[in-house]
Amino acid sequence: MIEGDEIVPNDRIAWAVDVLSPGASEEILEIGCGHGVAVTMVCDRLIDGRIVAVDRSATMIEAAKRRNAVHLAAGRARFHTAELASADLGEARFDKAYALRVGAFARKDPARELVVLARHLSPAGRLFLFHDEPGHSADDIARRLEAGIRCNAWTVKAVLTRRLDGCDVACVIALPPKPVAAAKR
Repeated sequence: MIEGDEIVPNDRIAWAVDVLSPGASEEILEIGCGHGVAVTMVCDRLIDGRIVAVDRSATMIEAAKRRNAVHLAAGRARFHTAELASADLGEARFDKAYALRVGAFARKDPARELVVLARHLSPAGRLFLFHDEPGHSADDIARRLEAGIRCNAWTVKAVLTRRLDGCDVACVIALPPKPVAAAKR
């Protein structure tokens, strides 16, 4: 929501951050950070943890950096202009990854994105997909998110729904596939 020149969190983003429940020392990845509103809310809960935020739009990354200048300077936030499927995250491992209203997870097969996430989530890491679309029920949205997760061998741990900001919001929490152990010779 925009008030004047200030972008303020809405109920949907606040609910997502509450569900994500960032721990003070966690390493977190946000996919599609936009203006960085959720990044701010996550950083406010971090002490020695860190968030890495990616967005394909350089304009959005610059807005997110301005909004989070204090967190960026403190080392709690880092930003990358890239699509997740091609983002250079190095050897980073994340405790949690999340996406808010990222179409790649709701409108197409997210195989490329899920491969990257499986590589960068810690062994106990979880993915949180939040999505809403005007005119669509949370159940319908959740079914689409779940289908993309399951057809890529991920495990759905929970599905949450909520009516916020005049529309239904779905959240799917998922675990990546277990790595296949190397065969003994």
